[in-house]
Amino acid sequence: MAITEVFVDPAIAADSGRGTRATVTLTAATFNLGALTLNETNAFTAYNTLGFAAGDRIWLTGGTAVTVGFHAIASITSNSEIVMVADITTDASSPTDVTSDSAPYGDLEYAIEQTTFDTTNGTRVNVKAGTDEILAVELGAAFDSASPTAAWATSPTAIAVVQGYTATAGDGGKGGISGGGSVNIIVSFTIDQLSFVDMHLHNGADSGFMCVIDNFCSFINCELNDQAASGAAGGIDGDSGTMVFGCYVHDIGSRGINTAANSFISFNYLVDETNKFTNQAIICNGSQETITNNIIWLNGTTSSGIKVNGTRSVCSNNSIFNNTAGTVNGILTQGSNVYNYDFRNNIVEGFSGAGGTGFALAGTNNQINVYGGNASFNNTTHYSAPAGHVIMNLGDNETLSVSGFTDGPNKDFSPVNTGNVKEGALPASFGDQ
Repeated sequence: MAITEVFVDPAIAADSGRGTRATVTLTAATFNLGALTLNETNAFTAYNTLGFAAGDRIWLTGGTAVTVGFHAIASITSNSEIVMVADITTDASSPTDVTSDSAPYGDLEYAIEQTTFDTTNGTRVNVKAGTDEILAVELGAAFDSASPTAAWATSPTAIAVVQGYTATAGDGGKGGISGGGSVNIIVSFTIDQLSFVDMHLHNGADSGFMCVIDNFCSFINCELNDQAASGAAGGIDGDSGTMVFGCYVHDIGSRGINTAANSFISFNYLVDETNKFTNQAIICNGSQETITNNIIWLNGTTSSGIKVNGTRSVCSNNSIFNNTAGTVNGILTQGSNVYNYDFRNNIVEGFSGAGGTGFALAGTNNQINVYGGNASFNNTTHYSAPAGHVIMNLGDNETLSVSGFTDGPNKDFSPVNTGNVKEGALPASFGDQ
C-alpha cells in the first residue's frame, strides 16, 4: 500500500473551474491546428461525463513544439475530442505526440477541498518549492470542509501530510505557506494525525498561534517565523501527542512551542529576532513529554527558555542562552503536579538580571526524581530546588567559572571543555536560515 499523492504548485496561481483537477491522461494525442482540436480515442471520457465549465483547462506535459503548462478548453465534442481556445504549440504546427498526465493544483486550499481523503492509505499533499502559497483563510477550514468532498478523516494508519518538494515527492525541497500577515496557517481542533514536513510556515496574523493543531500532529524539518507587524502571535500550539522535530522557530512573539501530554520536542532551534518570545520559547503542559536536544537563543529579558508542567517527563540535553541579562528562568517547573521528572545534562547561561535563575525547580508537591549533570553559568541564581523536591540527585549540577559555549552571543553552541562539560557534542554553528 502507498500513500495517495496530490501535487500543488503555487506558481500556477489560483485554480478556476475544474481545469486543474482534470485527470486526463494523453499518451499520443493529435492536435489539429485548423480546428484547434485535441483527439485521442476515449481519452476524455471521464471529463466528458463531468461536463464542460467555463475556465476549464488541461495540463499538457509534452509533444513536438507543445507549450508545456495549462491550456484553456473551449468545449467538449465527444469522449475522444476537445476543442481548445488557442494554439497549444510554439510553431503553429499539428503534432501527433501530445502528452498529458494529472495536473498539479495551483491552490492548496482548493486541492484539499477537491481531494477525497484516502482512509486506507492516507493522503500526502506535496507543495512545490519556489513560490509561496498565500492563504485566504487558515487551512483547517479546507480540511474540515464537507463540500465538494467529505472532510478529511485521518486515523493512526491513514495520516494526512503536507510536505514540500522540488521535483519529486519527498525529495527534501521546502514548500512555502504564508498567511499574508492577516491569517494564521492552521487553526483546527478536529483533524488529528496531520504532519507538516519540509515546509516554511510564516507571516501569520498578529494574534493567537500561527499553527493550532489537534492530537498526534507533527512538524518535521519545518521553518516557522512570524513577520507580522506586532509580533504578538505564537508559533505552534499542539494538543496531545504533538511532535516537533528538527524545526527552526524564529521571529516569533509570545510562545514558540506549546504542547500537551505525550508530546515530543527535540532537535529544534529557537531564536529571538525582531519579534521575541515573551512567555516561553518552549512550554510543556502535560505528562509524559520529552524535551531533548533543543537549542534556545534569547535576546530579551521576559521569556523563560523551557517551562514544564506535568508528570513523568524528560528534559535533557538542552542548551539555553540569554544574550540580554534575562530576568526570568532558563528551565522552570511550575504548578502542583511536576513529579517523576528527569532533568539531566542541560546547559543554561545568561539569566543574569534581577531575579534571573538558571534552573528554577519550584512549585508545590513537586518531586524531581532524577536530577544531575546540569551546568549553569552567568545566572543571578544558578539552581533553585527546594528541599525535599529532589528524590534522586545524581550530582554534578555544576556552576561553571567560564561559559559552557564557544561563543554564545554569536550563536556558536559547541560546548567547551570546562568543568565536566565536554566539547564537540553540538555543531559549531547552526546559522540563521
